[in-house]
Amino acid sequence: MTSDAQARGDRFPAWQKDPLRETLRAIEGIPKDKAFVDGYAEFQRDMVYGERPDFNTAMAPLKVLADRLGKLTG
Repeated sequence: MTSDAQARGDRFPAWQKDPLRETLRAIEGIPKDKAFVDGYAEFQRDMVYGERPDFNTAMAPLKVLADRLGKLTG
């Protein structure tokens, strides 16, 4: 994560400075962003064949990741 922030962070200074905190902030913001939630539904409608997990089910692994990353921040 740190090497990605250094290599590609010039467009996102806050992420370049603290990639862990900004990643956690992004994960927290995803379910609050109506455009993202609606985009997920549209993506499923247009591109997914077979099983289509609902948004909360799809977010569960990101929440687990955020919990584990959050433990790194103390």
